[in-house]
Amino acid sequence: MAKRLYSAAKLGNLELSNRIVMAPMGLGYADKGNVSERVLEFFRQRAKGQPGLIVVGGTQVDPKRYTNSAGLHCFDEKYIPGLKSLIDMVHEESGGKTKIFFQFLHHGRYSKQKDIGGVEAAAPSAVPSPYTKFEVPHALTKEEIKEIVGFYGNAARIAKEAGVDGIEICTNSGYLIGQFFSPVTNLREDEYGGSFENRMRFYFEVVDSMRDAVGSDLAITTRLGGTDLIPGSNTLEDVVEIAKAISDCGKIDGLSITGGWHESSVPQVTMEMPWEAFSYLGRTIKDNVDIPVMMSNRLGIEAAEKYVEMGALDFAVFARAFLADPDFAKKASEGKYDEIRYCIGCNQKCLDRLLTGRGIVGCLANVSCGLECDYINDEKVLPDKALSNKKENILVIGAGPSGMEFARIASARGHKVNIWDNKDKAGGTMIYAAMPPRRKDISLLTNYLENVCKKQGVEFTFSKEAKADEIIKLCSEGKYDRVVIATGTKQAKINIPTEEGADVVMALDVLSGKALTGRKVLVCGGGAVGTQTALKLAEEGTPSAEAIRSFMIFGMDEPDKLKELMNKGVKEVSISGGKIGKGLGPGTKFSMMERIGQLGVKKYKGTHVAEIKKDGVVLKDEEGNTSFAEADTVVLALGAEPNDDLYKSLENKIENLHLIGNAKEGGHITDAMETAYDLAIGI
Repeated sequence: MAKRLYSAAKLGNLELSNRIVMAPMGLGYADKGNVSERVLEFFRQRAKGQPGLIVVGGTQVDPKRYTNSAGLHCFDEKYIPGLKSLIDMVHEESGGKTKIFFQFLHHGRYSKQKDIGGVEAAAPSAVPSPYTKFEVPHALTKEEIKEIVGFYGNAARIAKEAGVDGIEICTNSGYLIGQFFSPVTNLREDEYGGSFENRMRFYFEVVDSMRDAVGSDLAITTRLGGTDLIPGSNTLEDVVEIAKAISDCGKIDGLSITGGWHESSVPQVTMEMPWEAFSYLGRTIKDNVDIPVMMSNRLGIEAAEKYVEMGALDFAVFARAFLADPDFAKKASEGKYDEIRYCIGCNQKCLDRLLTGRGIVGCLANVSCGLECDYINDEKVLPDKALSNKKENILVIGAGPSGMEFARIASARGHKVNIWDNKDKAGGTMIYAAMPPRRKDISLLTNYLENVCKKQGVEFTFSKEAKADEIIKLCSEGKYDRVVIATGTKQAKINIPTEEGADVVMALDVLSGKALTGRKVLVCGGGAVGTQTALKLAEEGTPSAEAIRSFMIFGMDEPDKLKELMNKGVKEVSISGGKIGKGLGPGTKFSMMERIGQLGVKKYKGTHVAEIKKDGVVLKDEEGNTSFAEADTVVLALGAEPNDDLYKSLENKIENLHLIGNAKEGGHITDAMETAYDLAIGI
């Protein structure tokens, strides 16, 4: 019997083929608000995966306050042909199994003046936001409010003319309508502020305007934050009342529940948050309304199956899962969980790019994400799914991210691939990256790559030391047509005067548990590895999450006392470096730096190690001043360099030799995956 998640369901009069929803996301793919080839090809691949519903995020409705760098525009008839082409394509590619909504968005105080043509951002009140570096927005007049209400109605009319299946109203994450809901950002003293009814008034006028434009048949849903996670703003209890009012109005066909505001200090979509952490929001709201409820944010597929099966939720909403794997819904419905390329919650090519404005949204685990239009062939097939014209036998040295990504694509294209690795398991540097606290989801990528490679016939040989002479011999005998070196990085050479007897260990040995440290520990190196190592050391001796759960269930102590226990480890940890946290993406850095602050890690910023003694380290700052930091153990996290020795010993001795990943130029896992992808699709 099919699981309920994969069965048909209705939103109003609209029937969906299954209950998996692709969430709205800010992508940056539009061409000045128009449907671009990048938009079409991105959604083409997701439509092929046949989710029940795709919601296109960030569709802008205000012709006076819009950005050209964000989502699609829906405020003029000239956009209808492009919108229609997107709608028709989704229907066609999914075989009619996937419906498409536009999410109507108004940024409100989240707009930066430079991004919206130099006009002031508009908001219920002149309350600035850290999200825009505290630009002060313009407080809307009542006449301007009425005008924006009309903009929503006009956009709904345009969307319906384009043939959309439904519309989602964005009230979540701190955008304009949510700003009206919140007593923190709505300080008005007229009929749009103050009481609950007044703070809801703008939303209901928007709904009425849209219903007047499209009638009662077109599906309209609302995206709602389950809690704002902002001091003084709406809590879950408040949101339940908002949800009840929306449900009771009789004009909304469903609620899509997400987490808090963008400016919240609580991490919401990173791997630091456990799976299912936010599911209670949707389940609580479901218990209090009479319309279908959807839920997103760190909701794993098997948890989604469970909650929908028991009726605790009606639909499951996934965002970055579809960045990582366009076929996510189809694989899940077929029970192929080990073939799903899961989002690992790293934020590095999605949220981090949105926050910094550097590049379009992509995915560390899926190189082609956002680049489909650049890679796709004339048959609209991505090259990692297209067979090669010539089949080869290929030897890959290294079972890290680049080696396995290359092997995955090359084997899918019809080549026979063997991987050798000197370790006893796959993963390379990803093994260490998954070891710091709350970073274990990185191993999901390792598992995916290894599983799929094996299913496609890739042969792994572990604990195998690659020797140049043996490789040359095998190639000369015709065993291999091509050799790919993916040996990653090695510890950079460190020339620091060190006193005999000093306890010096490497960060990777600390992360893996191979090296023990004393009570006082100084981590030398403030980059990502150093920061994560300091965090792991500082948390030693703190109670586990399971222990805290038991303490709270059985009333062992007051919550404040338990919080003290969570923030006090057994070691005195300090960290030195030019910039502490350098190399961590903004979507991760803020919470990690806050956590090492909670744990009392001492930071020696703007320093480097001049000398290591038995009882500590001599540090030198940028002006040349020295200081001494006591330490029983010194942990070195001073960087890595390409491990290209084997490549150099093979260079000019065999044909078709390649160097990929961090063995080529060091750097990051994103670079490693990209070099592997680009080489594999060309063979």
